[in-house]
Amino acid sequence: AEQFGEMTSLQRASLHRVAYHMDDDQIGGMREAFVSLDSDCDGKLTKQELLQGAFEACLSELECARVERLFDLLDSDGNGVLEYTEFLAAMTCHRSKLSRKACMAAFRSIDLDASGTISAENIRQVFARDFARGISSQSVKQVLKRCDINGDGEICFEEFMVMLCEPFNGPSSMPITARFGGA
Repeated sequence: AEQFGEMTSLQRASLHRVAYHMDDDQIGGMREAFVSLDSDCDGKLTKQELLQGAFEACLSELECARVERLFDLLDSDGNGVLEYTEFLAAMTCHRSKLSRKACMAAFRSIDLDASGTISAENIRQVFARDFARGISSQSVKQVLKRCDINGDGEICFEEFMVMLCEPFNGPSSMPITARFGGA
């Protein structure tokens, strides 16, 4: 989850979309972990619930402080609670393989004009729609600079997959197709 805080805003938003499109088999034990932490069964985790879970897991005071900082990173919309999808997105960044089907659905949800690539305008529109704060033009340029491997000014699906896999695989010469699982 700490890796999640170090990601670009597009990586975070993309992992939210991947998490949204994951099927039950891909979610695995993440649902059970969320439910066990959600003590009031409201479908959201408060900082207190997360800290209580850390305490019950016998984490040290230092580790509990780290959990508290992570909560602030994971609460992507700043509403003071972690929704299920925010939790899944953070946990997804620990997976070494991502579902191609869920990643393609996430890609298409950002490729608003169905051009087959993610443009600067797509990024601006998604952030304006999904996040009250939007995204600055400078941030869009930084995202494209980091993710646009072939330099054409847009992010194709293969570049999108490299971006998603980067936080847990790091830069690699491994072929893109070896970096993610099947459907």
